[in-house]
Amino acid sequence: MKSTTRRKYIILVIGIAVLVAVYFITRPNTTSFKELVLDHVNVADITSIEIVKTQRSSQEEEIVVTDRNKIENIINGFARAELRQSDSGGEFSEAYWISIQENDKLRFGLRLDDQNYISISDLQRNDKYGSGHYQITNDFNSEFIRNLFN
Repeated sequence: MKSTTRRKYIILVIGIAVLVAVYFITRPNTTSFKELVLDHVNVADITSIEIVKTQRSSQEEEIVVTDRNKIENIINGFARAELRQSDSGGEFSEAYWISIQENDKLRFGLRLDDQNYISISDLQRNDKYGSGHYQITNDFNSEFIRNLFN
């Protein structure tokens, strides 16, 4: 009888371990813009943000933002973005290529598209974690970027 009880406990422990492993393997890899960018840069040190708007049907438009209030508005707009690691986005009709300058040196490169995908590259990192592709998973509104071009 003692052997049967022990065997049940072993099976129970193995079953729980398998369930925990399956959970961690299948769980989506989530993060945020804050974790990927804002935790690695002092917003006060951002000297400019260059944004290039590309559309399939028209030419590129480019702006460079140096006004402190506009920089903070852009950063605050992105700060709310919740992300899930993904393959690079699919087809898009509009994309924004964004370069963030810290102390007049290129620090981050972003590509945001109209399908709620964003690619982020930390140009100071030389490892596999220096860049990634993500799907924006919350009710992120990129209107603050579009309004810069009006």
